[in-house]
Amino acid sequence: MARVILLLLAAVLAACGPDAPQPPAQSSIGAYGSPPKIVAGPFLAYLSPGPASTVLPYRRQDWPGPGSGLDQDAGTLPSGAVVNAFSTAPIEVTYRPPGDGGDIYAVRADGMAVALKTKDGGVPRDIFFCGDNWILWGADIGPDWHSVTANIYQARGASCQPQKRTGPAYTQYIEATINVPFIGLQTGTQAIDTIVHEHYDGASIAQAKALERMYFGKGIGRYRWEYWAPRGTPLRRLVCPALDYSVPPAPGWVMTDCRMWTNLVPNTTKFSLGAYGWGYP
Repeated sequence: MARVILLLLAAVLAACGPDAPQPPAQSSIGAYGSPPKIVAGPFLAYLSPGPASTVLPYRRQDWPGPGSGLDQDAGTLPSGAVVNAFSTAPIEVTYRPPGDGGDIYAVRADGMAVALKTKDGGVPRDIFFCGDNWILWGADIGPDWHSVTANIYQARGASCQPQKRTGPAYTQYIEATINVPFIGLQTGTQAIDTIVHEHYDGASIAQAKALERMYFGKGIGRYRWEYWAPRGTPLRRLVCPALDYSVPPAPGWVMTDCRMWTNLVPNTTKFSLGAYGWGYP
């Protein structure tokens, strides 16, 4: 499967807010050397709807269209980390659960929400995000855009050893109430308290060549993912509905891929993430 059709956090990407001038980025956090301390807190509700062991009556699938059929489930592990898992079959028939992969999110003791590791069909092993981790948002999240530049490197283990040269990722985030459309078992529009996360593969928008934008809903978890590139070409006919903040970050940028996980389908197999077989570390 193409790298951008899954998550994908495997490349160090970055992004910024579309509606306002770019503010100065904060200095990096510099959380190097060992795995971060994971804590619970109110921001956890934006990453996960509840315990990973819960058997929900539905699964969240992307909206139907070319190359669709990607299930995304999220749940909190006993460690406090969140597994955000993918089931890709029949898109990637050689890569089946519990090995399909996904992302591991967590809230650090300093209040930062971060991605700690990722895995997808194009990568044979887990990728850990080290240095500042992949920052999703900070404790300063609110109704105005805030930013931070994270310095990230990738490692094969949670110890983040050996340390490597980092790459900068300009990151911006905002909290807003967004009218979100649902289909499948539940139809209509809901007003969802949402954190929009934007992440560039450079120290600024001007230096970046890619953007990942993600939407995290309170009590839902991540429900939308977008990939943007300057003068890019869509990989397929995109079916994601229009949504607040889903606009080019700068003139000439094009959304080349997206997933909208508000298509609720029956959980006919009694699936739960407690049996997924993938977690942290």
